[in-house]
Amino acid sequence: MILKKWIVGPVFAMSIGMALPASATVVALYGGTDTNASIFAFLKSQGYSTVGLSRLSEATLSGVDSVLLLRVQGNQALTNFVQNGGKVITEWSGAEYGMTLFGGKASDQGFSRTNPVVSFDQAGIDLGLSNGIGGSYADSRATEHFYNLTLGNATSYATRPDGRSAIAGGAVGSGFVFVNAYNWADSFGKPGSNSGQLLLNELSSNETSRPVAKVSEPSSLVLLGLGMFGMIRRKRVRN
Repeated sequence: MILKKWIVGPVFAMSIGMALPASATVVALYGGTDTNASIFAFLKSQGYSTVGLSRLSEATLSGVDSVLLLRVQGNQALTNFVQNGGKVITEWSGAEYGMTLFGGKASDQGFSRTNPVVSFDQAGIDLGLSNGIGGSYADSRATEHFYNLTLGNATSYATRPDGRSAIAGGAVGSGFVFVNAYNWADSFGKPGSNSGQLLLNELSSNETSRPVAKVSEPSSLVLLGLGMFGMIRRKRVRN
């Protein structure tokens, strides 16, 4: 009986440990607006761990899963972060850095117009960006100012009324980048704003280019072997 508990207990614990996520997803904010506190509070309410960064380096990005680049530019450390599997989501002028990763560029258009509509392209719908929002939306102050995007090898995920891209991006190395060409943080936390839902959709989007975490085949074989070993030892003890 003691042997049975010694063998089966660890096997069961290993199975449970591998099935559950190791920790909450860590989202870092770099740069920002007067809505940073609202963004932090919202992400925490959705189960994310958050951290504010004063600089971008290998050390500060260690342990981070996603970076919100809010009105500032990235650097080589952030590029390496993406190449190694991280996700970056830009806001407004952060589009300048984001588009360089796709061989494109972004230029400031300035004020567009009040409350223009953003419509999701099929590629954006396929990634789940429209979940909880619908095929299109207008977000008051959050869609007043745009950067014009030259896509390079990026994919357009949403467009403005004039047909120009409002959200673009794609895989970069092992990671992924969403370039939001407008000031989505401006209305964050305001009644009726879609900025929070869009951010959640981008953080949890279904990028098929990124591997889905699963128990590897060698690990499965180890579990099977331990289980069989426990059964054999149990039979021998009874005999």
